[in-house]
Amino acid sequence: MASFSFYERLGFWPLHFLAKGLLSLWGGLKIRGRQNWPLRGGCILACNHISLADPVMLLATLPRPLYYMAASDLFEIPYFSQLITALRAFPVKRGGQDRQALSRCRQLLEAGEAVVIYPEGKLGPSGQLGPLQSGVVMLAMKAQVPIYPIWQVGSDKFLPTGAKFIRWAPKEVRFGPPLYLPPLTQGEGRSVRQQLTEANELLREALLTLGGLPSSERPNS
Repeated sequence: MASFSFYERLGFWPLHFLAKGLLSLWGGLKIRGRQNWPLRGGCILACNHISLADPVMLLATLPRPLYYMAASDLFEIPYFSQLITALRAFPVKRGGQDRQALSRCRQLLEAGEAVVIYPEGKLGPSGQLGPLQSGVVMLAMKAQVPIYPIWQVGSDKFLPTGAKFIRWAPKEVRFGPPLYLPPLTQGEGRSVRQQLTEANELLREALLTLGGLPSSERPNS
């Protein structure tokens, strides 16, 4: 796996405690579901996405290094691109399948790394969950790694969209139990698309449960 000089110079733990201290001081940071922490092994962390501060929330919460799949246009923002690269983010193109990004993600998973993916593919409003793209469940089913659903609250108040400075706001990260999906199969009565749709519904229900949202209020498409 490729190394990152930023991590090599500072190490994960100083960054972890720095982020945790910052988020705790500016409004507090609560954690629910510690028993569901993915402490080792290849896995996907599937989170709702309401703020550019979301990756920092996970950096502050989980005691293990993470990789992040991030929209390629974020790497065009001055200074912010350096920050997310330092946090082990790698780009994925919006719309369609980015084979290079998917290949890299699968390599990381098979190497036992944890990869954060936001299945909505874009920022959404707090308290809601938009349509989920099928890339998360497809990767999990192909690499045969668990998906850990995660729901974040308050990061949109801590760093609202378009804001230049952080604000005082209570924050919370909720970890749900992992989803173990069966491998994709062909020629057994169900199409690959149908299998992905069913798996996506399982992930969606897990996220809605963490968010305390009824599934009837959030159609998947």
